[in-house]
Amino acid sequence: MLGLSLLYALVLAMALMVVANRHHARQLFAELQKLEKERDELGAEWSRLKLEQSTLLNQCKWKHAHGMN
Repeated sequence: MLGLSLLYALVLAMALMVVANRHHARQLFAELQKLEKERDELGAEWSRLKLEQSTLLNQCKWKHAHGMN
């Protein structure tokens, strides 16, 4: 009887560990999605800034080439 009670307690403990592990995995996945979204937003902003920089440099070159300093 003691062996069966111990086995039941171990099964219950393992089930609780599985639930806790799943919960932690879901939290990590949610954090991953948040970070990926932030990465994508920063990448888009970087692209916009590089385009703006290129546009400003081209304007400066054109003004310099046409003597419009």
